[in-house]
Amino acid sequence: MDIQGRRIARLLKSLTCSVLGLTATLLLAGCKVVTVGHTIGSVTSGSGAYHCPAGQVCEIDVVDIHFSETFRGQAIHPNYRFKGWKKGDRRLCGGTETACSLSTDFFTDHPPLMDILQSDERFYVIPEFERIGPVETAELGFRDDGNPRVFDANDRLIGTLVDDPQTRKKGIMVRLRGYARQYIIFLEHTGFNYRVSNPQNHLAYNNASCDADPLPSMILPEWPVTGLFPATGFWPIIVGPDGQFYITDPVVPPAQSTWAQRWDSPERECLQVEEETGRVVPLVSTDIAPEFPLRTEGLERGIDGPFPDSLVF
Repeated sequence: MDIQGRRIARLLKSLTCSVLGLTATLLLAGCKVVTVGHTIGSVTSGSGAYHCPAGQVCEIDVVDIHFSETFRGQAIHPNYRFKGWKKGDRRLCGGTETACSLSTDFFTDHPPLMDILQSDERFYVIPEFERIGPVETAELGFRDDGNPRVFDANDRLIGTLVDDPQTRKKGIMVRLRGYARQYIIFLEHTGFNYRVSNPQNHLAYNNASCDADPLPSMILPEWPVTGLFPATGFWPIIVGPDGQFYITDPVVPPAQSTWAQRWDSPERECLQVEEETGRVVPLVSTDIAPEFPLRTEGLERGIDGPFPDSLVF
């Protein structure tokens, strides 16, 4: 089989039409390719005509045989690099590590390909990334969303306060430079004030002393989820021992593991779970180290740090 024949066979096998980018306004029907920007990376075409920013879902209609583009993944965080294209059903260039070259210029002589081009089928181009440096410290950023701003005791801007009784979303919204995800520091009421929630009992350690060397992982719930916390729409900032703040690793998927777990009791006992296993996702340390108590602009209500112990009854 010649090179052209192999190209056609690959296209038919994956039911592929070819394009990537932002939503286009076109009057004719056509197949669609969707790309999901990664939390730490974007996808851009060689011509510059199409760009899908990190954290966004992008779509375009393909309606003719004149499309030809090459796409590349680009990390926006300095500690990561493009790894390749994700495999899966209806995913284009899946399993390859080079730029993704797509074209419809030879579809005319192949009716099955023209049928796909004229359909409303959806196909995907999804980048994957990998860490190239040591476990990084995420830098604190800020985006004004109209909610009251939160400062620490040293007047460092931390984020914005969200307390929505309808959605039960209560926390400090935080932006981290180089990450497209939205993050939240969960809060709980303690009388008049707030206090940072302390989920230490949900952290998994791979050492018997339950210390943060190496970094702990987060124990995930057993029920099916599409994301870690789909009920809130935001990714959590986890408070570990001694007030250390972590985020879930953006490129390492959850895995089954056996762990040691910190049970904060009056004796601060660290128990080794020998037989029990479950899903965990690695954590990445951040440079968020606020000086408590925090203050909320325009409000008398303060925000205290996490309890040193989260008692288990």
